[in-house]
Amino acid sequence: MMNINGKEYGFKLTVGASVQIAKLCPGGDLSKIGTAIGNGYGEQAEAMAAMIVALNNGYCASEAFEGRKAPRLTLEDVLSLSLSDFAELSVEAIKAFQRDVNGEIEVESEKKAAAEG
Repeated sequence: MMNINGKEYGFKLTVGASVQIAKLCPGGDLSKIGTAIGNGYGEQAEAMAAMIVALNNGYCASEAFEGRKAPRLTLEDVLSLSLSDFAELSVEAIKAFQRDVNGEIEVESEKKAAAEG
């Protein structure tokens, strides 16, 4: 989660987000995300902005599925950020991507056991 202009934005790698991010990757191969970022600053910033939006959309969709509403970022929102906010947001999005790719998601039985614990 990251606070931007008083709103908390979340990021989650859902199936939908992974499809959007895979479109940025060579051959649609999500494992090539490192090469999807581009060669120059402009390409890198655009690809990272698209990845941030996809991960935020994934989070918002996940929250909506649970009956909650989360603030949504647009590409225009991300591209209008200061460089320092964009850098910080990029770090948060990459952390969420890595967390979700690595499967650090608790299953319901683990949550229940922890709660009873």
